Amino acid sequence: PVLGVTGPTAKAVLELQAGRRIEVGRPRRPERPRRTERVLSPFSSRGPALDGTPKPDLAAAGAARTIDTAGQPVIAGGTAVAAALVAAEAARLARARPEATPAQLKAALTTAAETGEGPTVGPSAARSGAVAVELPPPVGVGPVTLTRRRGRVFGVRFTLGAFDRGDPLGQGTAFQPVERLELELLRADGALARRLTPANGARELLPAEYAYTLPRRNLTRLGAGSLHFRVRARAPRQTNPTERRSASFKTR
Repeated sequence: PVLGVTGPTAKAVLELQAGRRIEVGRPRRPERPRRTERVLSPFSSRGPALDGTPKPDLAAAGAARTIDTAGQPVIAGGTAVAAALVAAEAARLARARPEATPAQLKAALTTAAETGEGPTVGPSAARSGAVAVELPPPVGVGPVTLTRRRGRVFGVRFTLGAFDRGDPLGQGTAFQPVERLELELLRADGALARRLTPANGARELLPAEYAYTLPRRNLTRLGAGSLHFRVRARAPRQTNPTERRSASFKTR
């Protein structure tokens, strides 16, 4: 057998004199308390990403998992385990709906996840395969919610499209392109304080959960006053954009 020895134990072994006997025992793994909620592991990479979007956008169980390999239980964890679980969900969905594009598969899996302390993979949405591919206008925009840390606003989060969190595919999820998505930061009088998407808007695919983080230094540069976020989204056949606004907040 191959044994991995790390940390202080490895140092102690290396310092032993030649001829010394080493005994290897099987440590008893302590019982871990069962948790009903799922949280992001502390060693996971966290966002925001360079473009202000949350990170990770999709996560799966991958910490101290006991898996069966050729009849032998092995404790494993990390991206290699979590990515395999997400890939399996994607494969099930792709097999059920072969006409879905990779971007559509990602959108469906992301919105099927249950949002907690961090993104998680929820019930297997892929097994139902009841995804609709029509393009029903207009674009649906969920509530525009401010995100805070220690009482300070640092970003905004909202959803595009209609879905049921946890298992939306069982109810039917529509894949829908957004021709133009605009996210702006406005002052109390409606004047533009900062445009957070490209000048001509961004293209998106529904359903989607969107988040943006504004660095504190950028808020400080705007000066004191009242601000709010505005979201406008337009489908290819939609005449007037769907508009939603966040609650107002004050910069310090």
